[in-house]
Amino acid sequence: MNVLIVEDEWIVSEEIKASVSENGFNVIGQADEGSTALELIQEIKVDLVLMDINIKGEVNGIQLARLIQKNTPCFIIFISSLDNRNQASELKGLNNYDFLPKPFTVESLYRIFEKHGLNLPR
Repeated sequence: MNVLIVEDEWIVSEEIKASVSENGFNVIGQADEGSTALELIQEIKVDLVLMDINIKGEVNGIQLARLIQKNTPCFIIFISSLDNRNQASELKGLNNYDFLPKPFTVESLYRIFEKHGLNLPR
C-alpha cells in the first residue's frame, strides 16, 4: 500500500513515516504543503494519504483532499491535534476519508481500515 504523508512539521512527519513503515506500509513520499503533495501524486500511485488538516501553503488539508480526489482514487485520513470534524461545510462533497487524533497508534489506524473495509498492508 503506497502512502503519502502530508505534514508540515518535519519531526511529526518522520514519526508517522517510521510508525507506518514498520507496519508494512510503503511511504512513497512526504510533503509539507499542497503543491508538493500534488506533484508526488502525479508521479507515483497513491493508495492512502495521511494528512494534517492545518498545513502551510495556499490550501488547507481539506481543500487539498478535494484537489487530490478529483484525479486520484485514494483514501484520506486526516491526522490532527484539533477536533476538525466540526468543519462540516468544508467536508461536503469529500469521499473516502476519516480522522485520527494526534498522536495516533497503528492500532487506531488499523481500526479505520477495518471500519471502511480497506485491505491492510501485508
